[in-house]
Amino acid sequence: MSKVSKVESKLALSLLATSVCTQLFSSTVHAAEDCNGTATFFKWNCSGGDNQIMSVLGQILNWLAIGVSVAVLVGIIYGAVMYASAGGNEAQTKKAIGIIRNAIIALILYFAMWAILQYLIPGGVFE
Repeated sequence: MSKVSKVESKLALSLLATSVCTQLFSSTVHAAEDCNGTATFFKWNCSGGDNQIMSVLGQILNWLAIGVSVAVLVGIIYGAVMYASAGGNEAQTKKAIGIIRNAIIALILYFAMWAILQYLIPGGVFE
């Protein structure tokens, strides 16, 4: 196992441990909102209208947009640092370029998914 893989494994394990501890030891109330008599664990912006799935879908897409943005930003920064520290190592340069390319492809795919949803759903997802 290379040094980078060990660092990635330790980072993933620490993130997992942090999220588990946050869930176990948090004192939050899990019923954050009431959607037509149903207690929900998350504030879904239920407006009490007829079509609440649209508000839930919009909220999910907003959170997904944040996650994709963070992942793409981290991927580009990680690839850029790897590229800058390659120092003539051709294999590391190719790997860095691949990471940056994959991050940009992920962003393009997210925009394509968003555009397809806007087209398929009557009136669009976002009003």
